[in-house]
Amino acid sequence: FLALLSPECLRQCIDTLGAFGLQMDDLNISLTAVGLLWNVSDFIQTKRAELEKNNSQASKHEDTPNIDEEIDQMIGSTLTVRTTNALWLLLLLQLSKICSDPRPEVRNGANQTLFRTIDMNGAVLGINTWNTCIWKVLFPLLDSVNLASSRALKAMQQHGTEMEKINLQQESRGFMVHHSRNTVDKQWDETKVLVLNGVSGIFKNFLSILVNLENFPQAWDLLLSHLRDSCLHSSHEVAIASIKALHTMIQFPNDSDQSLSEKISPLWQTTWIMWEKIGLGIITGFDNTHLPGSTGTIPTDTATPNDQNVSRFSQDTLTAYISSFTDLYKFISTNFKLDETKRLLKVARGILVYSKSPSYRPDQDYPTPLQESILDLVSKIDLNVKGAPAAVLNDLADYITLAFKKFDHLSQQMNYEEAEAHSQPPPLPPKNEGSSSSSKSFSTVTFIAFSKT
Repeated sequence: FLALLSPECLRQCIDTLGAFGLQMDDLNISLTAVGLLWNVSDFIQTKRAELEKNNSQASKHEDTPNIDEEIDQMIGSTLTVRTTNALWLLLLLQLSKICSDPRPEVRNGANQTLFRTIDMNGAVLGINTWNTCIWKVLFPLLDSVNLASSRALKAMQQHGTEMEKINLQQESRGFMVHHSRNTVDKQWDETKVLVLNGVSGIFKNFLSILVNLENFPQAWDLLLSHLRDSCLHSSHEVAIASIKALHTMIQFPNDSDQSLSEKISPLWQTTWIMWEKIGLGIITGFDNTHLPGSTGTIPTDTATPNDQNVSRFSQDTLTAYISSFTDLYKFISTNFKLDETKRLLKVARGILVYSKSPSYRPDQDYPTPLQESILDLVSKIDLNVKGAPAAVLNDLADYITLAFKKFDHLSQQMNYEEAEAHSQPPPLPPKNEGSSSSSKSFSTVTFIAFSKT
């Protein structure tokens, strides 16, 4: 029956489905509304393709939605390509509102539908449509999920964790929830992972199109900032998802045409600077929001300790972080001089001796995955750069001595060096850290196999 509806009726249909998706009385109604929005999206895109095919010349010159225009005002009385684009964007906006619903089943379903819709139709979208999609749908979605999550966690802390009540509510709805997903914070973590993977996947899959947007460098930088914040101030699950999302964004063919490579090249430099910021944030416990890309230092007036907010990074997260640089390096190696090489080695060493991971693997006989990734990273450094061989050799010599150093020296050395360099007091260790399982498990890290390698 959708083909019988006028553009105005289709708009009202989308608004109505969005309202049904947000109602809190019946879970199944919300889930059904999300599914119907997918059906409407499919109809709109099919209709748009038909209009373009039947009137190809006119559609080429027909305006597409612009970010500065109100989408509702672009919906005319006749179904045109411009109208279908406006209706589709309106549908995405309705879906994005449901993506931060307090019910995990509803918001996760809406997120999956939203990203699947964009992924399936992104190749045929115009530049203005993409511009509106990024700035009015994707980035507001990242903000709204973070805000809704923060509010939910604060409410949980204020009223206490009612685990049994949550489980009974879930079971009464007919949904079986695994014990690892039966708390509010873990359920929101799952949603954050979905959103980070979805947005980064869109940027990666359509990079050749998006790079033509006038303000895309700002969009790229903003997404990297979101990934940095998610990595440094979230749970283990979200932190490692942020690193993997960053890695996804740099999975781009190295053999693309010259003009496209020249457009994308500045993005890789921005990514390297953000990669370094994340690394220094992990090592020092500082959020390097204003870290200058040219020096790799932390300004005294902006660096603040975040011991309570910065994640305790697992060895898997650190390994993924180091490994992500390998794909990035192939794009920036020609611009990687001695200063950049030293900054890279500084981050690598700090990650290597990171002492707050929840658990570690024995390394007497074989290097750990993190240690192997560090060696792989160092082996890929271009030794033709003047001064690079000496810098690499100096660090390798230091690596050999790690087997003879004690934990206390390794765990605090980097923080004290950073604090002394910038006149900051060294970050205080967490309470009872001396008796923590992290400290105990670190004593099994000997660096013996690593030093031999």
